[in-house]
Amino acid sequence: MDGLTIKHCFVFNPTLKSPKKKPSDDEAQDAKLLFYYPSTEEQLVKRSNIGIVEGTLSFMNSFQQTNTSFLLTELNKFYFVANNYENDFIIVFILEKKSPMFSYYQNVESKKKWLKKLLDNFYNIFVFFHNSLAKFFLNPENPKISPVLTEEQIAIFEDFTVNFIDYFAKGQKLPFLENMVYFPLSEHVQSDILLAVQRLNEKIPEMTMSSIIYRGNIIHNQLPLSSFSLLYNIFYSVFEFTPKFNS
Repeated sequence: MDGLTIKHCFVFNPTLKSPKKKPSDDEAQDAKLLFYYPSTEEQLVKRSNIGIVEGTLSFMNSFQQTNTSFLLTELNKFYFVANNYENDFIIVFILEKKSPMFSYYQNVESKKKWLKKLLDNFYNIFVFFHNSLAKFFLNPENPKISPVLTEEQIAIFEDFTVNFIDYFAKGQKLPFLENMVYFPLSEHVQSDILLAVQRLNEKIPEMTMSSIIYRGNIIHNQLPLSSFSLLYNIFYSVFEFTPKFNS
């Protein structure tokens, strides 16, 4: 998106404990962190950023008694944006301002709504293609102990994050799709399409749902709107109904 760049992305769970019996303060803080991008960032900076977000959320909930899970902190050059998912997982973006993005007429609530959509989209796309954060990260036998992630897990989440940042940087437009445009078809063409889908289902029995898009318009869809919206927004422009990736 023009005007903003994702400089840091990290996921932490404040309930996770260190496997050590008597961990130091730094070890206790490190146990909460599940993923940090870029991974080459200094450990001191990682701890500091987690502490800023965790402390601010705790202050907001205790002082204002709002029990909010969403945080937006605006600095001169950065936005700190965080939200809680699945009760205990906090996803954080540190966004650098490149140029004026919001007009002077947009209030704080408008910014919150837009930036929360960004976090929601990151979370929903990951869950759609992989799994819930709890099932992806945690050990079901010791869900409160900080897990030792495999190289494959780290690679999957890092690859997903890098691709999302690249997707975001290419000027993707918001809001994300919340409705669909259907392409009108004659009864004859519609019946031919349904017959073709039925034949395809017979050849590929494990395919439970399908969708067909023609020039950005939906001519057949069996997927739930929430799932279909994620896919549509990845591959098509919501406003022009044109493909984002010609290849």
